[in-house]
Formats: sequence, structure tokens, C-alpha cells
Amino acid sequence: MENLKVVLFGLGPIGIKTLQLLETKQNYQLTAVVDINPELQGKNVNHLCETKSFDLKVQNQAPQEDFDLAIFTTTSNFLSLIKQVTPIIERGISVVTTCEEAAYPYRRYPEEAKNFNQKLIDHKASLIGTGINPGFLMDTLPVVLSAITQKVDHVKVTRIQDALNRRMPFQMKIGSGLTVQDFKDKVSKLEIRHVGLEESAWVIIDGLGLQVEKLEETIEPVTCDKDETLGTWELKKGMVRGVQQIAKGYDRQGNIIIELLFRASLNEGKDLDQIEFKGKPNLTIQAPDGVNGDGGTVSMVINSLRAAFETRPGLITPLELVPQRNR
Repeated sequence: MENLKVVLFGLGPIGIKTLQLLETKQNYQLTAVVDINPELQGKNVNHLCETKSFDLKVQNQAPQEDFDLAIFTTTSNFLSLIKQVTPIIERGISVVTTCEEAAYPYRRYPEEAKNFNQKLIDHKASLIGTGINPGFLMDTLPVVLSAITQKVDHVKVTRIQDALNRRMPFQMKIGSGLTVQDFKDKVSKLEIRHVGLEESAWVIIDGLGLQVEKLEETIEPVTCDKDETLGTWELKKGMVRGVQQIAKGYDRQGNIIIELLFRASLNEGKDLDQIEFKGKPNLTIQAPDGVNGDGGTVSMVINSLRAAFETRPGLITPLELVPQRNR
């Protein structure tokens, strides 16, 4: 198997964890690390990432030398990603990205996704948007598991996380420490939300051919019922300690046929990932201790590199990467 030259764009927490995992893999050669943060320019990658094999310095633009694959861990927004990756795909270089909206952009951005897909095809490059969620746990995995069912009437996917075990940026991202009103204000500005829950729902809906007439999404705060000290947080009764986000899909008769529940909060207790099918047969698959988000995301990124290099040109969604499903 040939060695593939890889360039990483974005040296935040996920970018660092990606390089730490990449170091353990054979058949990949990291040739450059790019980040526009001026404080990182010229810094040694091994020092920043606690690795040993990457004697490189961070640079602020893509290398001119040829490489095979690019990893982008830079943005959650699909339209922003298009601008960032365009100079790379125009060189015929394929991309794997953690951009949540890129996992399945055809519903939220139908025209932009269609045009970008054609651009990828024209330049003989592919792009895979992936991660633990969206990308696998709440979309791809349910679609794959449906292959052992004869009939699916209802799907429910639940992901619950205790945010005390996650990075501080994640704790802040879910609204920890805010008042309920501040939380609602940030939700209205799209500053608090689990990016990609809608994309995950549409992967399942389109993947299984569910007859959904309406998809609704709600975002609510998880609050403290008493004064609490949670990690480094000093929270008063009624303050926000997390978020609960639910996507529900309704059929023509108003019945809920798909439900995705994501809840992450400080002191949530036990993590849980669970997939439930009602139909023939009824089926429940559970990871009782949950799946680590960061570790799962970087695993999906690294394990998608070869697929991005070998697959057809274009925008590759999870539905192209699953073997069988219930249709």
C-alpha cells in the first residue's frame, strides 16, 4: 500500500488529536500543518501536539509542493468550508473534514451542495465530511443497523453526554454558566446548538426512504435545580448547565417516525448512546457507557482518508459509504 502525503489545516484541539492518532498509523506521511493563528506561526508541531514524528513548523498557507490528501478541522459551516477548500480541490486534492454541515449538506444547502459537488467532479477531487456525530453514531450507524430489519416504522437515536468529562470549549459551547435568557438569546443567534443534528436526521430519512413530511428541531436549556459547584463552574439554581436538542420527523398523518435526542450537560451522570427501531423486529442497540466524542471523531477522520483517496470524485455522503440498509 502506497504512502499518502497528508496536510492538516487547523491545529485546534481536534486537529491536535488527529495528528496524535495519525502518528500511530502506517502509510501516511504528514508533510505540512497549516493554521492562520499568528501565535502558532513557526512553532514546532511536535512541541504543540506532544508527538515525536512530526518535525515540522506550523505555516499559514498550503504548501506549493504536491500532496495527496488534506484534513480540514477548521469550521462547522458548509459555506465557509467551501471557501477554505476551493484552492485545494482545484489542485485535484481530496479532502476529509470535520465540518458538521458537510456531512450531508444537500437538504440545508441544496444549490450550493449541488454546485460544489460538480466542482469537485470537474477537478477530480472528493470531499468527505465526517466525525462521531454527524458522520456515524446518530446517522450512519442506524442506517447500517437497519439492514438486519425487515420493516422500520420508527427510529429513535439518543446520545447523552456528561460534559464534565469534555473540554472547556465544549462546556462553553453547550451554554454552561449562562442564565436561561442568555441561553435563549444565543440559540436565536445560532451560537448554541449541536451542529449537525438536522443533517443526521436527513441521512436516516433519505437513507431509509422514510416518508417524512415535516422535520422540527427544538433546543432547550438543561438547568440546575439547586446551587451547585460542577467542576470549575459555580452555578446558582436556575442557571444553565447544558443543552437538550431534539429533532422529530412527522409523517403525513402527524405521527413521529424519527426522533433524535442529543443532551449534554454538566453532571449529567452516565453517558449513553442508543439506537431503537420499532418495526419488524423491534431492536435496541446500546453503548451503555457512551462513545467518546473527540476520540471517535478523530478515528473517523483518519479511517476515512483512504476512502477519500480511492473513491469517486465528488461530495461523498455517509450513504455512499454504507454497505447495506433497509429500503
